Amino acid sequence: MSSPCSLIKTLLFKRAVPKHSGRVIRFDENAPAILYTTGPMRERVLSFLRDHPGFATTSEIAKGIASNSSRTTKTLSEMVKDGSLQTVKIADCVREYGITQNR
Repeated sequence: MSSPCSLIKTLLFKRAVPKHSGRVIRFDENAPAILYTTGPMRERVLSFLRDHPGFATTSEIAKGIASNSSRTTKTLSEMVKDGSLQTVKIADCVREYGITQNR
């Protein structure tokens, strides 16, 4: 058991290191809209693409919904497979995604 003196010393002088749990939400002007950063990934992607007509790359979508590229890529692939999204791939360019028109 530690002495009371060392306990007080630890409490008074120990450097506090904040532990982050969950998602960090920023409130600056460069932060994506909260509509795109909270909720299920599929809804976040669809909301972003509805509000940004046309097609967008994986990195544009990931940045717009405040998610990492690998998670966004996985979600986009699933949505293409189920027909929610369509893709455009031009030779020597990245793949772009857009909402399927008949849905």
